[in-house]
Amino acid sequence: TAQGWVKELPEADQRRMWDGYLDILVDIHSLDPMKLGLDFLAKPELGPTPLDQELAYYENFYRWASDGDIHPCVEPALEWLHANKPPQPRTLSLVWGDGRVGNMIFDGPKCLAVIDWEMARLGDPMMDLAWGLFLTRYHTEGSGVPNLPGFRDREATIAYYEQKSGRSAEHVAYYEILAGMRFSVILIRLAKQLKHYEALPQEVNFEVENPVSMLHRKQLEALGVL
Repeated sequence: TAQGWVKELPEADQRRMWDGYLDILVDIHSLDPMKLGLDFLAKPELGPTPLDQELAYYENFYRWASDGDIHPCVEPALEWLHANKPPQPRTLSLVWGDGRVGNMIFDGPKCLAVIDWEMARLGDPMMDLAWGLFLTRYHTEGSGVPNLPGFRDREATIAYYEQKSGRSAEHVAYYEILAGMRFSVILIRLAKQLKHYEALPQEVNFEVENPVSMLHRKQLEALGVL
């Protein structure tokens, strides 16, 4: 969204790229993870449902990464996420986990492959759609630049996904809050590592003062949580 070959593409090719990304999500979510032998992605030791497992995973991650520090957004977000869990889908889907345009390999606007599967899960496809929406907000509002003219806005992206997948995105807003919390926790760990390797001064509070956490704060303020 800031510079480079994607920004320089004609608007029609940008639209092909964006819609191709959403088509890939639909294809991934239509797979049967059990037939593919991906049942190992479930973490029943963390909770009875995939969402319970995801919340427990990131709560554990947060406690470990923060090393006793309190993040002013993550704590209230976790409380809200536990208190407002949506119904879980009857059938589990393969969730890419880090699904976004930046994790796709292209030949022009055509996607050839998707990469970065270390966050893969079994669960609700809305987790992927919401992650892409939050990352788009990060690369636009969070970076101080407009969206590309060929990339669909939030409402049009949701509508396209619903039409192509036949799924309801009724609860995608919940998963956008989850996405903000997840990314904020990841940046806590990144900040600690940067300080450990002396790439950041110890006095810089990058754990909290970063574009992701600021967007996450806006999410929670809109909910009335902060």
